[in-house]
Amino acid sequence: MSLSGTTLPKPKNWQDFERQTRELFACVLNDPNTQLNGRQGQVQNGVDVFGYRNKDINCLVGVQCKEKYRDEVTEGELRDEVNKAKKFTPKLSEFILITTAQRKQKIQQSARLLTEELAKTDHPILVCVWGWEDVEENVSKYDQAWKAFDPTWNPFAERVYEKLTLEIDGLKQTINRLAHETRTPSSIPTGLLVEKDNENTPRHGQISALQCIIDDGHVHAAIKQLSKLRSDEWPVASRSERYRILVAIASAKLKLGEYDEAGTLLLDAYNECPEHKNARKNQATGLLLLQDHGGAAEVARGILADDKNNADAAGMLIQALIKEKDCDDPLRDIPEELRKTEAVFVGHVHFLRCRDNPAWLDVARTAVRKYPESHLLKLLAAEAVLDELVRNDRDALAGGILKNITTQEIDAAVETLYAEARQAIDKGYALIPSIAHNAAMALRFSGDLVKAKEILDTAIKQNPSDENLRLQRALIAFSENDPAGAIAVLPDKPKDPEAIGILAEALAATGKPDDALSLIDSIDQSILPDHVKTALLGVRIRFYIAHGERKLAIDTVAQCVAKEPANLHLRALQIHMHRTAGDDDGAKTAFEKAIAVVNDQTGLQSRLMLSFEARKLGLDDAIVGLLRNYVATDRENEGLQVLIASSINSGLWVTTREILSSISTNLQGTEWFLRADAIHAINTGDPAADEKISRYLANWPNDVQMILAQIGIWQRDGRDVDIRRLIQNLNLSDLDGPPGQCVRIGAAITHYGDASRGLRYSYAVLMNHWDDPKAHLAYQRLILLNDRIGEAMAAPTVVTENTVVCLLVDGQERRYRIEKEHYAFFKDEQLNPKDDLALLLIGKKQGDYIAIREGIGSKTVQILWIKPIFLDALHCSLDQFSERFPRANGPLRFKFDPAATDPLEDIRPITKERAEAHERILNDYQSKCLPLSFTAALLGIDPLDAWSGLPSVNIKFQVCRGTFPERREALLTIEKHGRKGCVLDAITLSVIRRLGVEKAVAEVCGPIYTPQTVIELLAIRAHEAQQDIGKKKGFMAWQNGRLVFQEYSEEMMKQVADERVKELAWAKRRTIIAPAIPKKDFSEETRKIMNMLRRNVCDPAIATDGNDLLLLSEDMGYRLWSVATFSVLATWLQPVLITARDEGHLTRAEYCEAINTLALSGHTYISLDNDCLIHQARKNDFTLTTELSRLIDVIGGPSADIYANTGVMGSFIDRLLNECADDFKVKRIVSEIFTSVMRGRDEDQRKLIVLILMQTHRKKEFLLEHALGWLIGHSLGMPYFNNLLLMQKNKQGRDFYR
Repeated sequence: MSLSGTTLPKPKNWQDFERQTRELFACVLNDPNTQLNGRQGQVQNGVDVFGYRNKDINCLVGVQCKEKYRDEVTEGELRDEVNKAKKFTPKLSEFILITTAQRKQKIQQSARLLTEELAKTDHPILVCVWGWEDVEENVSKYDQAWKAFDPTWNPFAERVYEKLTLEIDGLKQTINRLAHETRTPSSIPTGLLVEKDNENTPRHGQISALQCIIDDGHVHAAIKQLSKLRSDEWPVASRSERYRILVAIASAKLKLGEYDEAGTLLLDAYNECPEHKNARKNQATGLLLLQDHGGAAEVARGILADDKNNADAAGMLIQALIKEKDCDDPLRDIPEELRKTEAVFVGHVHFLRCRDNPAWLDVARTAVRKYPESHLLKLLAAEAVLDELVRNDRDALAGGILKNITTQEIDAAVETLYAEARQAIDKGYALIPSIAHNAAMALRFSGDLVKAKEILDTAIKQNPSDENLRLQRALIAFSENDPAGAIAVLPDKPKDPEAIGILAEALAATGKPDDALSLIDSIDQSILPDHVKTALLGVRIRFYIAHGERKLAIDTVAQCVAKEPANLHLRALQIHMHRTAGDDDGAKTAFEKAIAVVNDQTGLQSRLMLSFEARKLGLDDAIVGLLRNYVATDRENEGLQVLIASSINSGLWVTTREILSSISTNLQGTEWFLRADAIHAINTGDPAADEKISRYLANWPNDVQMILAQIGIWQRDGRDVDIRRLIQNLNLSDLDGPPGQCVRIGAAITHYGDASRGLRYSYAVLMNHWDDPKAHLAYQRLILLNDRIGEAMAAPTVVTENTVVCLLVDGQERRYRIEKEHYAFFKDEQLNPKDDLALLLIGKKQGDYIAIREGIGSKTVQILWIKPIFLDALHCSLDQFSERFPRANGPLRFKFDPAATDPLEDIRPITKERAEAHERILNDYQSKCLPLSFTAALLGIDPLDAWSGLPSVNIKFQVCRGTFPERREALLTIEKHGRKGCVLDAITLSVIRRLGVEKAVAEVCGPIYTPQTVIELLAIRAHEAQQDIGKKKGFMAWQNGRLVFQEYSEEMMKQVADERVKELAWAKRRTIIAPAIPKKDFSEETRKIMNMLRRNVCDPAIATDGNDLLLLSEDMGYRLWSVATFSVLATWLQPVLITARDEGHLTRAEYCEAINTLALSGHTYISLDNDCLIHQARKNDFTLTTELSRLIDVIGGPSADIYANTGVMGSFIDRLLNECADDFKVKRIVSEIFTSVMRGRDEDQRKLIVLILMQTHRKKEFLLEHALGWLIGHSLGMPYFNNLLLMQKNKQGRDFYR
């Protein structure tokens, strides 16, 4: 399974097509007032959409939407539509007919000729025809148009990393500006000291109560009461009471952000009561608020002179020294004992920060560790985390690995900054811009855009002129695919370079490339940062494309790349240009050149930009190389999801496992993680796959791919009840997945549940996705291979709703689909059941005639045939598939006409061609020692069918070469492995079961494993065989120069099904599932093989490698490939059985029975000893049977090593002579040995016979006499024939040895 260039989906119905066309032409014509013409049912005069080009009232453009899925637009249709359009008022200047059919040169020429004709009339019209390629090309120029045609598409995905660069660099620029503000939120309240002590007067008590009201957030109410208190009781208030009234009002003003007024009030308070205990400290604070740093410093020094332990004064002094250029060390005037106090820490951090000294970050962290409950220090520490992130860890902002700070620190900072901003909002305080900015930026980094927008929207209301806040809000709108929102929040003529870049991008994205270009041309780009220049270049390029200057766009980018070859932003733009122009080769070349520039210092932003383009080009390997070890795995980010998807799509199982294992637990409940984890489990045959799929579907139950995966597992496990429950609970309208897979869901419903429901759903999916070949193939399989389809698709005897009717009208056939749903592809045939014609037809039979009104008369039409809509969809699909999808592998179709002179005329060449192709593949298997499982994949069959079918084409199954060193090495391999377990492929598993030697194998090799895909193969075979029972089935083949048909009997099909069910049950019982994950990722060559063949054929070798087991495979080619590819230990069955025999796990008879069975099954080479031969001879009381003859041919036939095997023959003959008293039977067997040895050999027959006889030790005379007789009978015409006769006559048999 995989996780997912962009193609434009065709409209599902003509209403959508008209609406989408309106959106497109609003962009093309640059007229936002482009409209649909009237409503459905009204006369439209050939125009569905109209608008004024560039808002020019003298250039009215009419557009006609023509859905043409099957046929192209004809010249006649075009003329008809133009004639209708000529009646449109006011007169059209242009008429554009757009169609879902492919672009055709012929109709374009007709449009040009028609334009030329109309130019000579009183109503000239420029006529154009757009094919679907033209629609795609124009839609691709405008994001809002593409969004209309494909709502699921992210219109900003094309520029996601370009935006990312603007965002990250924008944050850095903003944080740099904020760092130089001297009135930061964390410093403003540090010097203001308000007293809540009542000082034993009612008025003091009232002031303290009002101060508490301020702290509780009721600032405005408190100010009102304090102002009243000041006006009403000022004359009678004491000096200390007046002081406290002014300080309380100042504290309220500070909460509202009215700093100057607060500062003035504090100075007034000092003047009112300078002897108050906190008056001088608040005086210093007031001077700081009024930006009088010198005055504040003087006051703070005075306080320290009187009280050297006054930490508050020390903190204010440090803040006051910020403006003193000669002061580099603000702590020099601070007593040592005060330097670690909270107030001094606050002042020191603020001083360093305003001086842009990075040491402030460490000081802030140190301070908050010492004073963890300090509100101000917590706020400063949170800002330090954010500052560190933006300044020094740009990759982390893009989703990279955190280098200098931890995720926990970031989470704490986000919480602190948000709480500060939230408190200001909740209590009605002024939301200070820097607090809002920092909180929003932190929230954006953590992915909480809702809260970030909430903070920014409030801050912008309070500070409408703050461009930094507006920029952040625009960036969020931009990231949420809302360019109009970005435009709305930004000023018309922004000064900030980042804002300029965002505004230009947003204008281009909303179909205003001209406005975007005007903005770009109005500024001095030399002063802009490089990343903004690159973004603006992208906008300019889109302007060129929008005006048809694609070549200019490509050339412009190429020139920029030539000037800055190391600029990966430009190179990514170049790749994008080639790709969107349809030049994939050029895009890949540009990508390769870009990759050559990438090095260890390349930032994550650049890597992400290249990865995005690689994703579009299908270069998953490159993405893994670009992103692995660069994206964070402890927090959500797009790069991580792209990396996981690419590693899965590349088949890099080890890399995928390592990435998934590295993801932090807080992300392991996310949709993307659970889905990726489930897919990885499915791909690798993990026994936990079902559990992981269930965990995913419990939260996201409408994922079609995952539903099908679970159904597949449950089918394998025989869980039909669970499948029925699952499909019964599916909400079909909510299902999400590719059309072909959705049709497969319908097929499952048809098989396991309500057949009518499944068929209706599959039909609707196909009809809505007629351009999807996989949907067609799935629907064809549903109808043709599903036994229950007849229940849902009865043949109609009369016309009803949901039927297709063919009428004969004026000698022409006319089709009508009587159904409520309307589908774009069949627009011209659709007939609502309530329409007059439908009402006339319903209830009529095939052959009936009906009268249809025409003008003032009527005409008679005949019903030629009636079909269910579902069957008609199948027929249309089969008829059109090859032409519509020439590159898709669809079903072969041929005509069979029993009445024809040659009924098999169509079938014969197809069958012959396929047979010849199969013969070439099988020849390669024999000559090149291909793995049989690979050969089976190339033949399009499963490996078990290939193995069982080899004898029918006289091909031996290649097990080993049959040499002694090879067998000795195999025995050593078994010993070396040490019974840790073995992995079986499907063929070997089936062989072991048939031989009944699984216990012996386990004793020698240890536990028996197999990959999940082998069990799945057995389950599929069993399921299919059971489904075939009761069906007419057979095979058609080309054999010996003629076409052969054979029908399978019902009894045979039942036997096959029974055997396969038993085999599956045995495999589940006897084997353990081994996950198919290698020790290291596959090489590129291995992945090519896996992509070319079915991946599951490689799984036994992969499971062997990843689990450090022994590969036990009868397939010699597969073993050789596995050893060469994975360096695994491998052997075949006979060495295992030899070891089992020698260790007493098999009796000699059991061993011989198993080995003889292998040899008789066509396995080669099987090493037979005299035990095996005598065992076979005994089975039939030493009668020469076909089986014994075939075994003798193994050791003596043309391919046998006769010189190595004479000892086996001699020993076998001796044992025959010892055990068989019937000389005739012995002679027959010995004669068979002689015959086998002589077959296909040119050597002297006498020499070969002598070699055999010299290995015998019993009844020499008897054997010599028989050998002479046999030779005489087989040597007629030979030079030594007379000598043999003479030897026999003179009884000189011993001369035979000379």
